[in-house]
Amino acid sequence: MSIKTIPAGAGMNYTINENAAHLAKSMNSFRSYKPNSATQEYADDVIEAREIARQKLIEYPDKADRINYLLNLYERKLALWVNTSNQIECMCPSVMISGPSNFPVRKKERQNARRKSHMEQWDNVESILQKLKKINDNEPISGDDENAIDKLKTKLEALKAYHEKMKLLNTRFRKFKNIDEAATGILPPDEIEKLKTRMAIHKYIPIPYPQYSLTNNLAEIKRIENRIKSLGNLKQAEYKNIEFEGGRIEFDKVDNRIKIYFDSKPERNIIQELKNNGFHWSPRQAVWMRQITYNALFATKNLTFIKSGN
Repeated sequence: MSIKTIPAGAGMNYTINENAAHLAKSMNSFRSYKPNSATQEYADDVIEAREIARQKLIEYPDKADRINYLLNLYERKLALWVNTSNQIECMCPSVMISGPSNFPVRKKERQNARRKSHMEQWDNVESILQKLKKINDNEPISGDDENAIDKLKTKLEALKAYHEKMKLLNTRFRKFKNIDEAATGILPPDEIEKLKTRMAIHKYIPIPYPQYSLTNNLAEIKRIENRIKSLGNLKQAEYKNIEFEGGRIEFDKVDNRIKIYFDSKPERNIIQELKNNGFHWSPRQAVWMRQITYNALFATKNLTFIKSGN
């Protein structure tokens, strides 16, 4: 799929189950279902994503593979999320539709549990679109970057500020019961409109940022904190080079690489073991190497040809 050749109104690559959407509407509302409305809502979101991708391709043509990958992933995951959502709504009718007599309470409870679990997956879909929007603005920070710790600290502060903003917005929404009043002065107008649209579409979200959004953000904060600590420890650590029969291991802190030198070409089983443990051959340096990380240090320590030589 090439976004260079996909006009904004082009057909969708994934299908929305209109039968399920129609049935879900009839089981939960007295209003009639507008034919193809579920497909149209999906298409509107896809068209917006394609426009974002098109603009990113113009700005960063060297990122074309990643742009296309994220766009296709978003379209596929969004279609799956919409179809699953409608299937869940078909599990049990609303009590307003079926009436209270002999209402399947247990079935409704199972439906509600599925509904809650499914809603928690929405952030995963939305995060793909956010990654697309942030192409080249929020690329992963490599441990090879000499400014990695400073960049991670900046990212950490932004995440913490965002977390406080989410909590404040939830508190204000509980007070005002209105997004416009709650978010004024906290979010820019365009973000307020997006939030209102999201809450209108996903009517089971009782507050702007549900608990799972806060939990996910806290998990990301914790991950970044741990990474800062790990990179700091790795930079401060001292490593002794290792001699083994037929070669040596050097820990090159300048290149941030574990380098394994062999006196002669290693046996095929050793080459396979190196590959299995994340090492790759550098023809330019004539060495097997891997970036210095805790996992890499553990893998190196447990290489069989190293252990057998000790």
